[in-house]
Amino acid sequence: MAVWKMPESVSLEAQTLDKLSLAPWRLLRGQTNLAVTNLLRPLLQDLIDGESYVEVRRPANPTNAPEEMILAVRLDNSRSGLWQTNVAAALESLTGIKPVSTDQGWFLKKHHAPNLIEFARAGEWTVLGAAENQNRLFTQILARIQSDHHPFDAAPTNCWLQVDADLPRVAGIFGHSANLAATFPRISFALAGDGKDVHTQGDLNFPEPVAVELKPWNIPTNLIGADLLSFSALRGWTPGLISRLWKEAVISNPPPCEFYAWSLNGFPMQTYFAAPVVDASNAVSKLSDFIMQESMTHFATNDLVRFERAKTFNGLQWKGAPFVSPFLKSVEGAKGGFVFGGFFPHATTGQSPPRFLRDLPNRTNLLYFDWEVTGPRIEQLIYLSQFIRFVQGKPQLPARSASLAFLLRMTKTLGPSRTEIVAAGPQRFHFERSSGIPFPALELQILAYWMESPQFPELDINRGAYH
Repeated sequence: MAVWKMPESVSLEAQTLDKLSLAPWRLLRGQTNLAVTNLLRPLLQDLIDGESYVEVRRPANPTNAPEEMILAVRLDNSRSGLWQTNVAAALESLTGIKPVSTDQGWFLKKHHAPNLIEFARAGEWTVLGAAENQNRLFTQILARIQSDHHPFDAAPTNCWLQVDADLPRVAGIFGHSANLAATFPRISFALAGDGKDVHTQGDLNFPEPVAVELKPWNIPTNLIGADLLSFSALRGWTPGLISRLWKEAVISNPPPCEFYAWSLNGFPMQTYFAAPVVDASNAVSKLSDFIMQESMTHFATNDLVRFERAKTFNGLQWKGAPFVSPFLKSVEGAKGGFVFGGFFPHATTGQSPPRFLRDLPNRTNLLYFDWEVTGPRIEQLIYLSQFIRFVQGKPQLPARSASLAFLLRMTKTLGPSRTEIVAAGPQRFHFERSSGIPFPALELQILAYWMESPQFPELDINRGAYH
């Protein structure tokens, strides 16, 4: 909460709510009339400051029944009256249809799904519903509030946020194919604070057993320095991006399903990665050929940034800006070869690794581990991400943006963060995180670029330029 109340946090929150209050008109009608922000802006602030409950369901019978949705917000009578007036005015502005008053609030019937929007007041709760033709969930929630004084089935807790989502059904609502949706898990998680740290824990329950092969950890301890600022380890899974890169580079040996990434205290660019690979020398040679071919086009007119074949090792090295020196090479370890890379010349101190690194081989059901000192790691990632976007010709965070000001303040505020994901069963993964705020450095970077995007809340942050 101390972080939440900082001036930089307040400024970023205000900017984000301002953008969200305008988004319906921009996304649905292509309008940028700032006057309409006065309708939704105070309501969004209520969602931040108060208690709310969201439920989306699709009735089991019939199986093709449309989804029903409700939003319930705990408000006093004055704020509820503001919601009743402003939501009605916003919908009339967007649809051209005036809501019809009822004893409890109003309803609006329009021509496109969901064609029924309803508003009502029950006890301390203000309820907004959306459905096609009939919203039985809306009626049930109102009845539940009258009898139980709250809209949810579960007993109240001290959690800040609780989520239970059946992702296959959610994917179906948003039009994903049935085959893809069937692979999504059901996810549940809760987030709460203890006065010092924020604790997040939850479960991913998959519809079928997940094919994860947990081979013994093969940690490149001879490459990892002792003065760590961050460390991540993943095994049993190959990201789609790596599989695609392997295919495009025409590498015959299988792609890695075990990855390590770490950064060191000191110079911001000291970030490295390694992955154990069968015949690492051949894999790096093929990757080098592919990257050289691709970069010839990308960097054809830029003498400051380009790769060249290394003269002293098998792989690539950077030729260009002096403050960074990316490289890719093959190295041999005690249990085989690694694809090894980074953004700055590499050196180890020979000191003993941290204890959590020594304990990692004993974690037989561990899928993912991440540890960092978040504040200094944010500072590293600011330099690294801005540089990567510069090389790619993509817009960077402006020097005076609210998102960058927030990130810079967090560099002096946040301490350690630790995340673990374990295989709790053939179909269930359990995750836990303990941190100063709910997000570690990399996630904060992604959120910052997204919230600063002119297209926010759309997810494509690569279009256009930042203002």
